[in-house]
Amino acid sequence: TLLAVIVLWTSLWGIVSSYPIPSRTNATLLEKKWETLFSRSYLGITGGKSELNWESDYLQGIKRVRRLYCNVGIGFHLQVLPDGRISGEHNENQY
Repeated sequence: TLLAVIVLWTSLWGIVSSYPIPSRTNATLLEKKWETLFSRSYLGITGGKSELNWESDYLQGIKRVRRLYCNVGIGFHLQVLPDGRISGEHNENQY
């Protein structure tokens, strides 16, 4: 039985150790995707790493707001809020 426990333990350890440890959180990956989308659509550059560094080059103390337009039906102005929530309305809102 001790041999069976050792075999089971090493098998489980091999499975667990084969999974990569994620180095980024979901929020970081989402931020990277938004940056890529922004750079492709607004700046007209490739989806590679942009030369803009939002965290250090952006004005300190001002919260960044991203606005998108969805042209489905009558259209919606979509807004990605700093906390990650998404809202939208028919009329453009400066806030």
